[in-house]
Amino acid sequence: MSDKDGSMPMPGDGDGDGDGDAHGDGDAPKKDAGHPGDGDGDKNPTDAGDKDTGTPGDGDSAQDSGTKPKAVRVEAENFQSGEGVGYHDTTPANEGGKGLTTEGVDIEDSGDSETPGSLSVSHMQAGEWIKYSFALDIAADYTLGVRVAHATGGGGYTVYVDDTMVTTFTTPSTGSWTSWTTVMKHIGNLEAGSHVLKITVDSAGPNMTDAGNINYFDFIPGG
Repeated sequence: MSDKDGSMPMPGDGDGDGDGDAHGDGDAPKKDAGHPGDGDGDKNPTDAGDKDTGTPGDGDSAQDSGTKPKAVRVEAENFQSGEGVGYHDTTPANEGGKGLTTEGVDIEDSGDSETPGSLSVSHMQAGEWIKYSFALDIAADYTLGVRVAHATGGGGYTVYVDDTMVTTFTTPSTGSWTSWTTVMKHIGNLEAGSHVLKITVDSAGPNMTDAGNINYFDFIPGG
């Protein structure tokens, strides 16, 4: 069908002038250049309403990138004080002679090459237990890393957080009391804030009275 002036109408121009412009202004229709992620029909990331790219640690809903939460370390010699309150030891004296010599927990030089000059809890025997105070920055799924040494292996422990049993572990043989390895145990979700760690000594190794030496505990977020 033709217009009254004899020209053919273009589809969708609405003004019968044959210019093909959907707006009827005679200009060619403009197509948005399309930059990704602005949410306004184009995709320009600098526009308002863009998707947040995630500044590390900014606490917004965007996933932070480039950062990994750090482990929280609890040194084994930094226990709560007081026999029967912060610990129970089967002998009244600190048999290692290091650290808090007025307390009964046995502390000695660790000899751990990973942590030169560090101290460790030693001479741990079945029936003893120790408590620690610690704090976590974030709520997460945690793995516990326990730095241990045992000449022959076999010492058994139970681990509690806030009076809830979270795992058990056995000290492997490291060849000597100053050769160290880290036992990794998944312990599940923990909330941010203050907590109490308790370890109990369940058994010593075969033909041994000592269950093993402990240098530190690492609470590692991320499961």
